[in-house]
Amino acid sequence: MAVKRRSLKQNELRMSRARVVEITDEEEYQEDMLPFWKLLLTIVLGCMLLFPCAAVTKMVVSQVVANDILWNLRGNELALFFALGGIMTLGLLCIRFTRHILLPLYVFGHELTHAIFVFFCYGKVSAFNASADGGYIIANRANILVSLSPYIFPFWTIAFALIYGITSIFTNLTPVLPYFFLLYGASWCFNLFWTVWMIPLGQSDLSSNGTFFSLTLIYLANFYGLSLLIEFTKITPSFSTWFFELMNMHSQLFENLISYIAPIL
Repeated sequence: MAVKRRSLKQNELRMSRARVVEITDEEEYQEDMLPFWKLLLTIVLGCMLLFPCAAVTKMVVSQVVANDILWNLRGNELALFFALGGIMTLGLLCIRFTRHILLPLYVFGHELTHAIFVFFCYGKVSAFNASADGGYIIANRANILVSLSPYIFPFWTIAFALIYGITSIFTNLTPVLPYFFLLYGASWCFNLFWTVWMIPLGQSDLSSNGTFFSLTLIYLANFYGLSLLIEFTKITPSFSTWFFELMNMHSQLFENLISYIAPIL
């Protein structure tokens, strides 16, 4: 009996098509074609998000330059371990065999993130599947937060952060903090890699909410997260300082934009 073999590329394409299905009145409903007004709205909203995308990008660049992170990794242990974790993960994922092994781990985190946000939105998950063949959930509620949550919230990074936060209540984890930053860097790049890998495959998670709007929102959320992680690699991190610097970056960019547009008008 002849057996049809699938290439590794075909398996990755098949396995990475994780989906969310909304069940309404016991009938499957999946919105693939947006009405014109909704499509136009998502384009407008996506264009509006370009400004904060530019601001947070400028913020990340300024953080890297101002702190000389790329040149002074030896003097910043947390940044060094974060970078090492990311580099090791990206190196492993560049190998097809390793990528094939690690993909089910991402699919599980992807689908579990969908399910968690269904519960956050007061919905109910009636079926959950995550395996080497791909994954999906069946739920009675689907919205933009549920659809895009795996691309915005890195499941494994948040899981490691929660483990550290809860455990640190009962014991001092400061000596092993660099190793947690190694896990943060590895897991953040792990999620980023698969997010970038899956987008060109035509994910319904993105198209059901307008691909352009979804991409700008994913970019914005991921760079906010990266900027915050960079802040916490400092010796004395401060969320309030980071927030005010971010707002100041938005203000500066807005003033530059106005000064450029004013002479034209």
